[in-house]
Amino acid sequence: MSDKLPYIYDELQLLEDMEGKYSFEEISSPSFQEKYKNNSTIEPGEKLFNFRVSELSYSETSRFLFNQDAVYWVKLKVVGSKSKRDNYLFHVAPYWQASWDKVDLFVTSNSGSTEHYKFGLALSPKEKDCKYGANYFELNLAPNEVKIIYLRLEDARKQNAEGWRPDHISLVLADNQNFFEFGEVYNIQDSIMHTHNWGQPRRLNHI
Repeated sequence: MSDKLPYIYDELQLLEDMEGKYSFEEISSPSFQEKYKNNSTIEPGEKLFNFRVSELSYSETSRFLFNQDAVYWVKLKVVGSKSKRDNYLFHVAPYWQASWDKVDLFVTSNSGSTEHYKFGLALSPKEKDCKYGANYFELNLAPNEVKIIYLRLEDARKQNAEGWRPDHISLVLADNQNFFEFGEVYNIQDSIMHTHNWGQPRRLNHI
């Protein structure tokens, strides 16, 4: 994948679930929305600036700004292109090995429907709904369609060595021209464009 990717960080809302007991019905209810906090899992300063302009090379932080023992719920609202339906590929965390062992994805639409998918680095191919080796998932968006996604992240692999565990929480919109995973190529078409608050062009209108 490219060294410069559309990272999604500031737009993420986080909810710490210390005991891992919250249900999706609870965390998506109106009474829980005020419990979400802005993403602050990257140390302010040079590292956060570089991340926001998509120039971050891997260098694990000297201190973790999230609880590695907790489950985290991540909320993101996305809006489709004005003109075209398309399918988009996302990765949980910037690097395939520095992600979570167990991931639940819930996708809600304006119609009230909810789709649920399971994946994660610790799951076998038979256990995964998203059949990638790494923590990728796909999101289909019709023109101007609004969807809210919730991710449940469990087991941050804290026992692993540097580079094999996540040091912050983010998403990546994968390269939609050449996506490589274990020698295979996955192609999706160009379409959605937006401008991030730092001015760089992107392919998804996430708010």
